[in-house]
Amino acid sequence: ELGDEWDYYYRRLQIFEQRYNHVNVPRDGKRDDLHDWIKLQKAKSAYLTQERVSALQIIGVLPTKLSHELAYSNPPIPPKRSKKIEPSAVKKKNKQSPAAVKQK
Repeated sequence: ELGDEWDYYYRRLQIFEQRYNHVNVPRDGKRDDLHDWIKLQKAKSAYLTQERVSALQIIGVLPTKLSHELAYSNPPIPPKRSKKIEPSAVKKKNKQSPAAVKQK
């Protein structure tokens, strides 16, 4: 049954998350099926039941509405860049201009 399969992979994901403290399952030959299952859940998240969406949000596979809104509604303002000063524009403290030397 499809529900049993979904529950099986979700349980494996929970075990992985508890062990490694993240849900970024690598394609390493041992867990390729779990990696592919996660990818599929993300791709078809619009068609999942609210219960499954919530479960995937809680574990960190799908963003929560709040985290999504925080990430995309108010983008960070980039810091102001200071103007680049060309070395020729910088006055040297101890050197006088040739005109000032002539006047002495």
